[in-house]
Amino acid sequence: MTKVCDVWIERGYRRNRTEIVEPKLMWREIMQPNLQDRRKLGFSTVNPYRVSLFALRRIFQVMPGADGGWEEITKNHPHQDKQVVATKSKPMANPNSVLLVRSSLGDDYVFEAACPEERDMIVHLWKMTTARLVSHAVSGNGEAMIKEYFNEEFIAGGIEGL
Repeated sequence: MTKVCDVWIERGYRRNRTEIVEPKLMWREIMQPNLQDRRKLGFSTVNPYRVSLFALRRIFQVMPGADGGWEEITKNHPHQDKQVVATKSKPMANPNSVLLVRSSLGDDYVFEAACPEERDMIVHLWKMTTARLVSHAVSGNGEAMIKEYFNEEFIAGGIEGL
């Protein structure tokens, strides 16, 4: 089922001097018609979907009919036995505007941009963002990583479950 979502990158933060919450790619459903008459916030509004930027393994365009097309991606998926809707059928989206984010846990997240040019820009920027974050972490440049990817203030108690 296709869902319209807001997508953003959330900065990490420090809970205390030793504990941090990693920056994340987050999204929530914009339209939730089944909750419209109930005056109730939906699950993803209160608790947005998320994946840590450190857990992003691949971000790429899904090119219809090419070697990297949807059929090739689902055929070579690392978790073939998982009952994940996204890996069982093509998404109902413009195939020229689809991008896929694969986590290190093997979960796939499919997003659609407004047009192929926007998709290419999003893929490029997300790749650069995650590469820079990981390069700071690997090189031990914690000062720059905190400055660029984390809120500098402590957040007392933090938000549970993030």
